[in-house]
Order: sequence, then structure tokens, then C-alpha cells
Amino acid sequence: MGKVIKHKGHEIEVTENMPEGYVDDSELWENGTLGRSAEHAKPAPKEVEEAIDNALNLAPITIRLQKELVADLKKIAAKEGLGYQAYVRQILTKHVAATK
Repeated sequence: MGKVIKHKGHEIEVTENMPEGYVDDSELWENGTLGRSAEHAKPAPKEVEEAIDNALNLAPITIRLQKELVADLKKIAAKEGLGYQAYVRQILTKHVAATK
């Protein structure tokens, strides 16, 4: 077992085979301890958003849904490991494919 150090306010194990100064905090990023707060987020530049939309052939839309429906979609999406917009896109894609 390696020594335990404090890194970004969390205890991290540093093993002997890690390069000097290297701290493996990947688990903190994977489990959401790091990276899911406002301090780690910033909006993508408009050009980047447009490039992503174009690469994925996405068209931004606006739709009004009942607040309770949106809340339910967000809960279900979280259980599926998705954001709610991606989840709604998945539902719509499956429905259209099934009814074509």
C-alpha cells in the first residue's frame, strides 16, 4: 500500500510506481467527486457548439413540456446514466424508428 496524501481536499493513495509529483485522481473524476461542480464547468465557445452539432447532425429545438414530466425524465435519465436531453433524443429516435 502506498502513502496517502491530501489532493484537492481529498485523500489519494500514491503508490511507489507513480512518477514523482504524479497523483492519480482519475477515480475522483470518474465518480463525480471532481468535475461536476460549477467551478469545473465553463460554457463551450459558440464555434465549438456549432461544430459538435454539425458533426452529430443535430438541430437545436425548443419544446415546452410539463415541469413534472421534465423532472421525471431527468430522474429516469440519471438512472440510465444519461443527461435528460440525450435520454429524450433516445426515446424519440426509438419511437420514430418503430413507427416508420
